[in-house]
Amino acid sequence: MFFYEERPDIEREGFAIEDGPDVAYPMHLHRCYELAAVWEGSLVTVLNGTEYTLGPGDSILLFPNQPHSYTGEAGCRRRLIIFKPELIAYFDARTRGTVPRCPKKHVDDEPWLEMFRSLSPTSPIERVKGVLYAYCGLIAGDEFVSVSESGIPDDLDLLHRVFAFASEHYTERCSLSDLASGIGYDYSYLSKFFSDKIGYSFTEYVGSLRLDRAMYLLRNTSMSVLDVSESCGYGSLRTFNRNFMKKTGMTPREYRGGAAVKP
Repeated sequence: MFFYEERPDIEREGFAIEDGPDVAYPMHLHRCYELAAVWEGSLVTVLNGTEYTLGPGDSILLFPNQPHSYTGEAGCRRRLIIFKPELIAYFDARTRGTVPRCPKKHVDDEPWLEMFRSLSPTSPIERVKGVLYAYCGLIAGDEFVSVSESGIPDDLDLLHRVFAFASEHYTERCSLSDLASGIGYDYSYLSKFFSDKIGYSFTEYVGSLRLDRAMYLLRNTSMSVLDVSESCGYGSLRTFNRNFMKKTGMTPREYRGGAAVKP
């Protein structure tokens, strides 16, 4: 079993850095990338049912919507950075639908590790992007396989197909019935399967993708509110404003102005 993790802080800032002497985190997934590196002790990562033990100088890159957990030994020193796909948009587009055959990589002899350790939660986003793209360069020559070829269980493969469909179509008409008919599943079964797995309906999940993207565009581009709403799949500005207010407690213009999201 696993839970679906929402990270409003990452929706606002684009990334979050987490350090600590040890870590124990149950099986979960989210729609961000996650990069971990260890420099003392060991960290066990279970990814799609496969266990990877990270020692000093090891790293691992987890792709969006991959179920994973962590268990670190006492005294383990490591860093995690969880970040939105937009921060490595070119790499994300080039590798979409695939994952590394082996997600673990030894980087102890790479200058990249010191660059990664030098980041902080207040680092400019341009610097964060540079460090993340440098890691993408390190793994660019590695073997990538389709998700279905990566050995994940059948139920997780189906779940990933739903996630992939939503990610590809959320800026336009995005109907679970279209996916169900396209892959030969009963709509009611697929709808219940998805909601049972992550605790959200498919419609709610698509809505969260749209608002997540809108929050990023409002803070990081000069697009008009109308253009943002249309580019995120909303048929009317009124619907966009209503949904945005419901999620954040403020209007899109207030959010763009830098106001803090209301709890």
